[in-house]
Amino acid sequence: WGRNDYGQLGNRTKVDSSTPVQAQGIPSGIIAVAVGGIHTCVIANGAAKCWGGNSHGELGNGTTTDSLSPVQVLGLTAGVTAIVASSQTCAIVNGAVKCWGLNDQAQLGDGTTTDRSTPVTVTGL
Repeated sequence: WGRNDYGQLGNRTKVDSSTPVQAQGIPSGIIAVAVGGIHTCVIANGAAKCWGGNSHGELGNGTTTDSLSPVQVLGLTAGVTAIVASSQTCAIVNGAVKCWGLNDQAQLGDGTTTDRSTPVTVTGL
């Protein structure tokens, strides 16, 4: 429930809701959910999937196109154990930290200030 102007509620609409709505197309086996300002991600069966706003590559699917349905985060099809979302998204994958999305203040940890639409490994950990 809540704001849904980018489809972040996952019900394949852009209509806000004051009550819980059923997300559509979400895989089974979910162990975690992360909610950013304009997007949402889940870990399902060890893989990361995201939907909603994607202006800086927050969905991690190699594009900056919003999605009303879950999309696979590129390269994160197994081994994901934790995920967090903001204007960027980060996940723990097989013991490493990978991040993608907004990077204007080097928040992705890859030594650049370039936005990333696919996961990059955080260096120095």
